[in-house]
Formats: sequence, structure tokens, C-alpha cells
Amino acid sequence: MNSSTIPLEPRLIPAARPGSSTGPLPFLWFLLVSLVAVSAGSFWIDEFVTARYAAWPSLHDAWKDMVRIKTAEVQMPFYMVYVWLYEKAFGTGEWALRFSTVPWLVVGMTALTVSLRNRGLGVVMIIVLGISPFVWYYQNEARLYAMQLGATALVVAALFGLCREPEPSEQEESFWAHSFVAGISLLSAISMLGMIWASSALLAALFLLRGSRLWKWWRKRRILTLFLLAVLTGLGFYYLWSVKAGARATSVATTNLQTVAFVFYETLGFAGLGPGRAELREVGVSSLKPFLPILLCYVATVSIFLIAGVREMARRSSWKTIGILAGCLIFPAAFLLSTGVIMQFRVLGRHFSPLVVVFLITLAFGGERFWKNGGLARRGLVVVFVGLALASCLSLRFGPRHAKDDYRSAAVIANEVMARGGTVWWNAEEIGAQYYGLSTSRAAASVGQITCLINPQPGFTDKLERPHVIIASKPDIYDAAGTVAAYLVLHGYRLETVLPAFKVWRRND
Repeated sequence: MNSSTIPLEPRLIPAARPGSSTGPLPFLWFLLVSLVAVSAGSFWIDEFVTARYAAWPSLHDAWKDMVRIKTAEVQMPFYMVYVWLYEKAFGTGEWALRFSTVPWLVVGMTALTVSLRNRGLGVVMIIVLGISPFVWYYQNEARLYAMQLGATALVVAALFGLCREPEPSEQEESFWAHSFVAGISLLSAISMLGMIWASSALLAALFLLRGSRLWKWWRKRRILTLFLLAVLTGLGFYYLWSVKAGARATSVATTNLQTVAFVFYETLGFAGLGPGRAELREVGVSSLKPFLPILLCYVATVSIFLIAGVREMARRSSWKTIGILAGCLIFPAAFLLSTGVIMQFRVLGRHFSPLVVVFLITLAFGGERFWKNGGLARRGLVVVFVGLALASCLSLRFGPRHAKDDYRSAAVIANEVMARGGTVWWNAEEIGAQYYGLSTSRAAASVGQITCLINPQPGFTDKLERPHVIIASKPDIYDAAGTVAAYLVLHGYRLETVLPAFKVWRRND
């Protein structure tokens, strides 16, 4: 076979060997990880939006509400339809709704490890995927990101299966071809951002399947290819319409060097070893100081494994192959960052969910090489990496400083105050209050209601009585002009309770 027709060197994706399968271990491991990672804690802001649309009795009414408000959920067609159907069977409880994307994640990750057909690399991949702090955090969130991770893992698994040397059997090739089309379609339909990353995977596939294999694909799978083109064309027109209709993410900040740094901080798994998000948001970079020793240790470890992983993949294929694949990834990353700057919205780590799968694969290649060919020192480094990554995961899941915005406890406090005849101002997300059973009003509240304040302007107190308690969250979002903060100082309110992302202030008298 001419070298121009070989998509990857044989050693990058080792040929299957008898007894090399990991069996049911990947599925059971990823399911167990998910059962530990998903919690029943309070929802936070974005999760309330998911719960709101999922709970509509009619999908058509939910759709009309999304279009009316012009939220980013309009650009998440498959996810919103899926979560609406899921809610009808399992409800909108915190644990249930968060678990909605877990099946997609478990299937995608299992497919990725199975596609390797190599016990050594497969076991390392299972461990690396299972102890990713980013994966732990976002599968514990009632949003679309874990589903994106699963779809991306399925796409990569299909490419591994299709590019194996020697060529896979007809039955296996057909399975991976259909898996690739399903993964690309799913990733593109989940959200508009997913379609941007799917374009990267398509470019990579055209390069990897170049020559005779690409021609073979077209001869054998024209209908499948036309189906994929039809899906992508339809979704492309839909997303163009959504942009024209004005649907977009909420603009609470813009993209700058600090947010770009946070993208790497989050996607590479540093978050659990550092300060909580609320503290990082309020205090800024200085909040990292107490955690610098362990963060620097993790920086060094991850850097070593990423470099080793890239070198190992280049050794098994070529630097040209690695460079071209990296270029396919740089395209959507650069597009997202530049769009964030131009359109003035904050690009975050979760918008790079598909890229995390590539990071994890690279770490797995580096870890496998260190463990297999290294001495005691290199194996010790693998143990250090596993320990730090797992510590980051467990800290994100169980550490008090990483707890999500505690709307549930804040609502309990508000109910207790009103039960004693007191009045409450709620300077936080209104649908969060409503989800936890509070009756809200944007004007002067009547008996049994709380007054909801969203970025009030000076003079907002003219028609409002001085409340007994003010419950405030994230002033940069809900008190951008600082009027509530000024009111607290002017009238001498004292800080009574601090909850994750909340402060409860009580009137001195």
C-alpha cells in the first residue's frame, strides 16, 4: 500500500490482539464514577433555565418562551428536546435532571476506550477519563456539556476504529462509520457551539481518511454521507436563523487574557485544587496565592504528561500528522475566542468541552508511555498525577468551597423570615426563588411574597418599605450599579449568614 493512502501509521492505533479487550470494565467504571460525581445539591443559575424549559407541559410552549426571551437555549435544539422528554419521565429534581446527560457520557467514553483494542493503553485511558476534574464537574450539572463530551468521545472513537492498520473488517468498519455519522450529527445538533467543533472533526476525518480510504467510503456509503450532509445543512440554516432572530448567551462579561487563562485552568483540571469559583470571581487572581504550591505541582505534572503524550503520538505517526490535527483544533478555538472578543461575551472552559477529550487522550498516551517504559521515577510521576487529579475531582464534588450557588438554603431562610411576619428582598435569580417555592414580585411585595431586585436603579426604594432581610448573590450580575450595596451601608445592615454565592443581610433593629 502506498504511503499516501495510509491515514495513520500503524503504531498510533495498535492493531487488535487476542485477549486485548478490556471487557465490560470501561462501562462499569464510568457508570460508577458518574454515580459518585452527580449530587443532589442546590441548582445554580444556568440549571434553573434548563429546569424551567424542561418543566413546560407543552414543547411548543417551551419553544415559544425561548424564542420570546431570545435565550441561548434556542441554539441547543437537540439538548432542549431531549431534556424536555427526559423530564416527563424522571422529573426536575436536582439529581434526576443532572443525571440526564450521564448515559450519553458513559456510552461515548466506553466507545472511546473500546476503540483502542489495546489493554495497556485502554486501561490508562479508562483511568485518565475517569479522574478528569472537568468531566466530574460538568456531569454534575443539568446542562449540555457532559452530552457534548460523550458525543465527542464517540466521534474520536469512530476515527480510531476507522483508521486502524491493518484495515478493520467490513462489519467493524460499518459500525464505526455509522458511529462517526451519529457522533457528528449529535454533536452538531446539541448546540451551535457543538457544530463548530464538529467541523474540526470533519476536517480531521478528511485528512485521516485521505486517498483510497476516502474513495472507498464514498463508494460504499453514499447514502450515509448524503444523510450527514442533509443533517448538517439543515442545522446550519437553523443556526443562521437563530442568530438572525437575536438568540445569544447572556453578556455578563467579555473575553480577555484573564478569561483565556481560566479556559486552560478549567479544562486541564486545576479548578478543584484552587479556590472556589465564587471566591475567584470576587477576589480575582490573588485568591490563587494560598493554593500556589499544589497548583504549580499540578502544572508541572500535567505539562510533562502533555509533552510526553504529543511526543509519543508523533513517534507512532509523524509530526506532520500531529501538526495537521492540531491545526484542525486551533480553527474552532480561535473562532470562539475571537467571537467572544468581538461580540463581547465571556468564553469559558465549558465552551471548549470537545477539546477536553483531546487533552485527556494526549495525557493517556503520555501516561501509558511513562508507566510502560519508565523506571521507578516515571511511574512515581504517574502516581502523583493520578493523586492530584483525583484530589481535584473529590474537592470539586465534596469540598465546601466548590459548592454550587446555594439557592435552596437561601430560599429556606427567606421562608423562615416570612413565616415570622418579616419582609425579604431577593437580589438574585428570580427563577431560582420560584423553583424553591418562593412567590416573587418585581414591585412592592404583598403578604407571602418577596421583592425580587435585578440590577435596581437609584431611587428604587421610593415605593418599598425597608426589609427585615436582604438576600444577595453575585453583585456583578444582579447589582451591577451597586445600588443594593449602597443601601446596605446606608441603613446599617449587618451580615448574618454567608452561603455559597450568597450573603444574607439583616436589619439591625
